[in-house]
Amino acid sequence: IISVCMRHGTEISMKMELPLNAEGIDRACEVLQTFLVKTGMNQREALAGRLTFENVLVMWSEHYNDGTSVTVRVGNMIGKPGILMAVRGERFDPRSMDQGREQHADIARSMMRTAGFIPAYTYRGGHNIITLTRPRPPMSSLTQILIAFLLGLGVALLGNVLLPETGRTYLLEKLLTPLFDVFLAMLSGLAGPLIFFTVAWGVCGIGDVATLGRSGKSLVGRFLCDNMLATIFACLICIPFFALPAQGAQGGGDFFGDVVKMIVDLLPTNIVKAFADGNTSQIIILSIFVGIAALVLGESCAWLHKGIEEINNLMQFLMEQLCRLIPAFIFLMVVSQVWSGTFLALLNMWLPLLLAVVLIVAFFAIRIIYTSVRFHTPLKKLLSALRPAMVLGLTTASSCAALSPMATGCTEDLGVDDEQTSFGIPLGTILCQPPTIIMLVVLMMHCMQSYGLGADVTWYVRMALMCFLYSMVSPPVPGGMIVCVGLLFARLGIPNDALAMATAFNIIIDYVLTGFRCGSIMLGVYESASVLGNVDRSRLEDA
Repeated sequence: IISVCMRHGTEISMKMELPLNAEGIDRACEVLQTFLVKTGMNQREALAGRLTFENVLVMWSEHYNDGTSVTVRVGNMIGKPGILMAVRGERFDPRSMDQGREQHADIARSMMRTAGFIPAYTYRGGHNIITLTRPRPPMSSLTQILIAFLLGLGVALLGNVLLPETGRTYLLEKLLTPLFDVFLAMLSGLAGPLIFFTVAWGVCGIGDVATLGRSGKSLVGRFLCDNMLATIFACLICIPFFALPAQGAQGGGDFFGDVVKMIVDLLPTNIVKAFADGNTSQIIILSIFVGIAALVLGESCAWLHKGIEEINNLMQFLMEQLCRLIPAFIFLMVVSQVWSGTFLALLNMWLPLLLAVVLIVAFFAIRIIYTSVRFHTPLKKLLSALRPAMVLGLTTASSCAALSPMATGCTEDLGVDDEQTSFGIPLGTILCQPPTIIMLVVLMMHCMQSYGLGADVTWYVRMALMCFLYSMVSPPVPGGMIVCVGLLFARLGIPNDALAMATAFNIIIDYVLTGFRCGSIMLGVYESASVLGNVDRSRLEDA
């Protein structure tokens, strides 16, 4: 029994009742695959979905008697693309574990989650029903920030008209400022533990000491070298560009002694004190020591690897939830700045934003030209291999979303060995941060200039070192860089009030950072593999 109705012109809603035999299952899966393609899924994902549905229907057919039929419906369900499969009979959820069916159950449990469909099982009216719906894509962070900005501006202007100055001052001091301080306190409270477990797990993720010695040294050295060059490049351009007064921020003093003290202060002397004081530089060093120790101990310390991974996931989840409050924070920030008369400072962010983008693009252009010349690789081939991952990063601001195209570009297009790719790309997402460093240097210099603060040579050295270190400990969650920016302000003597400007700056430029960071990671992996002889040059010649 097949019923078809047309909705919205070309959109089809279809309901079918088919026997649970080989022919009926094949027909149902064909319809489901066609529907998945019409929802915008590519052919490979649609085929994977078809195989998943086939496993579910086969499990049902083996469980129930001959003559059982399945009802399949595809189309809009409450305004969302959806799929429904129903079988009449006793309760049997194919997603649950069943004796002798572990492999099938694993497949069924994971059906279509990677494609964005959410599966749900219900038993209603004597029918086993599985529904899969694809929720509307969440609003992008940039859109949320824009809405919060405009809403905050509207409320602030309305307040200027309706509220007397004393009323605005009262709300500013008793409501907006305390909420702002609470948000900063929550960020600071999570920052130390989050950074510790993020870095420690990054080191543990190397796998073992043998891997670290075989290719890790080359990759780590190349990523850190890129970061150092990006720091020097950004400082050389930004220092004369912003021209801060040569006094005020740090005073005079013995430059050599100050630098030595700065380096000594990086070394943790008391584990508890490092966390109690919020000394993130010491926390970073301590986490590196812990990660290396876990690698050296190997299997005898497997429980520590697992513990670090689980706590790291927990801390990242907490930070991700906290970062959901950023639009509300932006709203409060805009209202506060308009009522306090400092809103013009926020509008002036366009200049450092443009400068940061120009410097990021220029540095990346130099890097890719160097790679092309140094390793005798056609520039067109490099751009072609890097483009998919970079475009995805530029449009989603998600390094995780770009992991697959980064791996594909390195392995299939550039001929990098699979082992080198699988090890280098995850490592690069933590260590390879040239765009982030450039952004931080520009932001720190702009904030200093905006608040009329001066700087001496020691401050510049401290700023460069801190930007170098903090770029590699940014929590890999949306808005995670705001944690590091707040800590940098505290270390460099920049008022917390500037965090409002920095938050808007970071969220807007995050798309550019992610895109060019993906390209930088791929270049680093390719260069390291070329030096170690782990590149299939025939793939480059075929291009």
